[in-house]
Amino acid sequence: MENERRNFLRYRMKENVFAAVNSPETIVGKVKDMSLGGASFEFIGSGADESKQFGRYSLDVFMLGSSGAKLNIPCKIFFREPPLRSENSTYGLFPGFVSHICVGEFKDLTQPQARMLLDFIMRYSVGYAT
Repeated sequence: MENERRNFLRYRMKENVFAAVNSPETIVGKVKDMSLGGASFEFIGSGADESKQFGRYSLDVFMLGSSGAKLNIPCKIFFREPPLRSENSTYGLFPGFVSHICVGEFKDLTQPQARMLLDFIMRYSVGYAT
């Protein structure tokens, strides 16, 4: 059995919650889950090797169609390999395309940032992630 490394409960987010990393290239995708320790989001690869773009950035988290719901959180970015799938499977948000997972591990949050993050999670989550 694998040891769980997470320190915080993960929450599934509403369908219209997205995240973006803006440097060195913009990567935008749908948030899969979020916790007080980080967030993961799914995006379509552009053909460039995004997996080499890792390090310390800030992650913008926002709701489509809402001008007031936006976070800007300092984080460490890394990428997970996309899961293997068969030719006939319909996987993920973007069936027919190769999607990737970007993970932002939240780092060095101030108290106001942590409070805003908790408020965002409580407002826009739809339950625990498995």
